[in-house]
Amino acid sequence: MISGGFAGVFQIKRGSKSYAARCFLRDVGDIEKRYKAIQGFLKRKRTPYFVKFEYIDQGILVKGKTHPILKMEWLDGETLGEYVEKNRRDAQAMEDLAGKFKELVGELKRRGVSHCDLHDANIMVVGGELKMIDYDAMFVPGLEGFPASEVGHNNYQHPERRLEDFGPHLDNFSEWVIYLSLLALARRPEVWEELDGGDQCLLFRSGDYTDPDHSKAFRALENIPDDNLKLLLDTFKDAVYTYNLQDIPSILDEGKILRRRRQLASEVAKIPQVSMDGLEVRMPQRDRSWIWSNKEVERVSLPKNLRLERTALALTLLYTLAVGGAYSVYRVPPLELARYASGIPVMALLVTASYLGRDVVRKRNQKASRIRRHESEIRSRQEKIRVEVENVNRIKEDVNQRIRGLKERMVALKNQEELELKKKDSAHWSRLQQIAEAKKEAKVKERNERYALLKERQRDHVALQLSGHRVSGSKTPGLGLIKSFMLSRMGIKTAADFHDVGVWNSALTGKSARFKMRDGRTVMVWWLNPRQVEALRAWRSRLEDRYESSAPAKLGQEDEQAIKSKYKLQTSRLDEEERKAKEEIQREKNAVKGDYAKRYDSLREEIERHKQAHDETVSRAKARLAAVCDEIEKLDWEIKGLEHELMGYQSITFTNYVKEIITGAK
Repeated sequence: MISGGFAGVFQIKRGSKSYAARCFLRDVGDIEKRYKAIQGFLKRKRTPYFVKFEYIDQGILVKGKTHPILKMEWLDGETLGEYVEKNRRDAQAMEDLAGKFKELVGELKRRGVSHCDLHDANIMVVGGELKMIDYDAMFVPGLEGFPASEVGHNNYQHPERRLEDFGPHLDNFSEWVIYLSLLALARRPEVWEELDGGDQCLLFRSGDYTDPDHSKAFRALENIPDDNLKLLLDTFKDAVYTYNLQDIPSILDEGKILRRRRQLASEVAKIPQVSMDGLEVRMPQRDRSWIWSNKEVERVSLPKNLRLERTALALTLLYTLAVGGAYSVYRVPPLELARYASGIPVMALLVTASYLGRDVVRKRNQKASRIRRHESEIRSRQEKIRVEVENVNRIKEDVNQRIRGLKERMVALKNQEELELKKKDSAHWSRLQQIAEAKKEAKVKERNERYALLKERQRDHVALQLSGHRVSGSKTPGLGLIKSFMLSRMGIKTAADFHDVGVWNSALTGKSARFKMRDGRTVMVWWLNPRQVEALRAWRSRLEDRYESSAPAKLGQEDEQAIKSKYKLQTSRLDEEERKAKEEIQREKNAVKGDYAKRYDSLREEIERHKQAHDETVSRAKARLAAVCDEIEKLDWEIKGLEHELMGYQSITFTNYVKEIITGAK
């Protein structure tokens, strides 16, 4: 036997087939009506998610008394909880299961059906497909007006659910419990171990619904890096604080919910960030070649008076020939030769020193050195520009990062504000519900009293008319003057004096007449026979039928006004109480909105401060870069001038200097 809270289930095998016999463990007075309505509906509206079953009135005999049972198709599969525990590390399996569960919910919604007790043991996974079992609490069209037979598993049901809650909306909360658990496991399987899943739950327990802001399960799912999951989790948190269960959305509204939540984020996103456009640094690219091309080059030549240089060059050559001759004639040892030969470069250096000492050579070298220094300075300033631009870009990114963080805080505040407003409604829900119930009860009492008074007025009307018909004129066979007189002495004068008469069998008097009097008394008349009794009953019944048709169909104005006045004070008091409660809720909500409005303004001001600081930083950077660019332009101008001047020094080279010495010597 598999025992649940409502029934025990036995597996019964017959040949190759197996059945489940559900025997109810407690009496539910209207179980027959419920199951016959469910059975009839599912026969008309077939769906693959339900198991075939048959309600049998006299299904089991216990100690001589018959009791109903359900004969159901036996399923060979796993419960949803068992399947999830076994496959929780398979992200795709969890994703597929979430999709199939959503399809199941869609089918229920299309049929206008609610299982009313969805949980991990009431859903089976059979051959990869989902099946629902245990239909004791189920709602189908035709059960409107019935209360729920149970409130379902507390780990899957809203904490405010009561037996009075019954309808096609009742699965919405448990849908979120299951759907979010499957999505979370598909994103992060380790959350199962963190929350000790599997103990008559998936991930959520009833304790998580008492204070979602400090719930371990809500915190664990909020830490999963998935934006959609976080938005849906916020929706579920709202559902926990929703006192009216009909206001809880279905998971089928997922797309609409995500769009609405993203729209909220989009509204915040409209707050612009700073531009990431880089600084436009325009390096000097002016083409001034026309200036220098039209300016005449001042040519500079080597001096002609090179007598001393020629003498030094000649001596160097003669010394070189002497050293070479000495080596070839006298076979001077190598060390001795090297010592003599070392004088050759010394003498040659005199020529080089003479060249470098020339005024034109010094001027040319000074101009070339100035060009190199200016080019180095330009490179240094270009590096300074690059560093400055990188710093500004880093500042831009940092400011944008801060603004993004502030905008995310604004979105979180928006969601938190909605949650706080829900909490305000939820905190006053019990009182409003009591007032609503009291108003409903007052209306029912007023309606019942109006109906009762109308019935009384109709009875009075009929009695008044019947009082004009004396029993003596009823033409009852054998009812002469004497018997009529005797009846009148007993208080039975007219048809209005009694409202029923029947035959009474007594051991002492035999068959006699028993009158039920209008004032509630019972009068026994032994000397009327059954024929006369029947004649009196028929006579009165005909008169009653005649005058009931002419009875007033509605209350008179005076009666109507009396009843209205009686309940007006009570209704007015309840209306006033409801108005004050709603005003209090609105005041609390306005206080919440005012508090959050200040927070929004503070965040917007902070964003503006960051933008202003960014603009000031960029403005100062632009000024610095403009100054550096001006410096580069001045240096570039000087370089171009020096290069133009150096064009006049093209002939000033050491080779030409040596040539000039040699040719001058000739």
